[in-house]
Amino acid sequence: MSIIQTTNLYSNSTAFNTAVVFRTSAGAENGTLCKAWVSFRGTSTVVIRADFNVNSVTDLGPGQYRVNFSSSVTANYAPVVTASYEANEVTSCVLRSGTYSTTQFAIATFIATVGDRDASIVTAAVFR
Repeated sequence: MSIIQTTNLYSNSTAFNTAVVFRTSAGAENGTLCKAWVSFRGTSTVVIRADFNVNSVTDLGPGQYRVNFSSSVTANYAPVVTASYEANEVTSCVLRSGTYSTTQFAIATFIATVGDRDASIVTAAVFR
């Protein structure tokens, strides 16, 4: 087993929003760090709090958001989404079906007993 210790890890690309890629000794991609992530306020006017490789978040209606990438990501990525409300309510946050592409995906936030509802904070991370 080998151990690598470093203070900084850099992408070999000069392109903005390029994630570091891990490769096998044969050069095949073996994984990456997060391809994109975002944390945003989903109430009133949507405001991005912090992000990487996210150009914008579009408000599609109560509890409905579209995350738009700055740079396209490879197909078959794995988005992880969460949402929270200020009140102590049980919430759900899911990917909206049929909205998954290399340039964007959509999120739905809701409360089972209420229906679609804007969330105070929504987060998403994309891995491949």
